[in-house]
Amino acid sequence: EGFTKVYDMSVPYKQLSLLSIFTVLRQAANIMRPQLLGLAISCRELPPVGKWLETFRSGYEPIKFKRNLPIRGPSGSLIISGVFATCFYGFYRYGQGNVEKRSAEKRFLTPSLGTELKRENMWSRIHLVPILTAESDRDIFRRERAMVDREREIMKDDPSWVVGQSVYNTKFSSSPCCLKYVPTTIVPL
Repeated sequence: EGFTKVYDMSVPYKQLSLLSIFTVLRQAANIMRPQLLGLAISCRELPPVGKWLETFRSGYEPIKFKRNLPIRGPSGSLIISGVFATCFYGFYRYGQGNVEKRSAEKRFLTPSLGTELKRENMWSRIHLVPILTAESDRDIFRRERAMVDREREIMKDDPSWVVGQSVYNTKFSSSPCCLKYVPTTIVPL
């Protein structure tokens, strides 16, 4: 069996040199060595014989090279249909609001509901302004008092320091030059 694979029978015997005969014999001996020693070692790189009737093939299984990743999240068509459904529902509710405004206008013979809502928002803001102003004044007073207390604590070792007095208050009173009022006259054309 090994000789038929290694020795080429098409070459005439006389054309073979002595060196080529020895290489052929050495290769045959290497192939036949496990069989001569009584070992059941196969020297060929062939696939194992499979059960042909069960698998319809013999040899190794095919290599699995395809990426087998799980599907993550919804498909693109599901996302797009969700967006369309949401837009459709929004337009439907917007139209229902318009119908409600028109029917309220007809029933009560009043200005449109949109005008009513605008007027209500304006008056609520007008009534909230004093409350928000008072809240802001209380916050400013609390911050100034905390600032004066910190200044008193930091400058307690300096007897000449007056707490709460402006640092720009000097012996020499001077007005800034850039804030002087310069009257302008309009010359008729």
